[in-house]
Amino acid sequence: MEENKKKTQLTAEEKRKRIQELAASQKETASPQLSLDLELEDEDGEFDTSVLRDTQNPELSYKLYYEIRRLLMSYLPKGSEHKKLRGFIYEEKNIFLNRGKQKDAQGFRGSDGRMSYISSSLEIALEAVKEWIKTGPEPTAIWEKFNELNEKFKEEKDETS
Repeated sequence: MEENKKKTQLTAEEKRKRIQELAASQKETASPQLSLDLELEDEDGEFDTSVLRDTQNPELSYKLYYEIRRLLMSYLPKGSEHKKLRGFIYEEKNIFLNRGKQKDAQGFRGSDGRMSYISSSLEIALEAVKEWIKTGPEPTAIWEKFNELNEKFKEEKDETS
């Protein structure tokens, strides 16, 4: 048993040698070509940098996400009798933060709202929540706001398709 354990625990140098051996044993292929989505290429076939409209900042995204969450938790009705209501609102918010991505049949979304784009998602969501609080935090109003944002995003996405 210990002999098997030793065989599976290779040193970094042994791993490097093994990878080199495997790579050397492969047939040489034609030079690799980078293939990009047509939507990401300009008319010359080059990468179109204009698609990079927003940037990522994981720390700021994280802070904004949890600020939105904190505010919603503070102002939405509490208690088990309101759990479904909160669930509908949180789900609509998460659909927005995940650019329209809904959960699949198994309940997985396949994306994470905490890493949403800052200016096109998180800041908009935070402003929507703050405005909702200022106008009297009625639960239906914040669900409607996120639903409206989702519909707007869906229309914009359809127009660009």
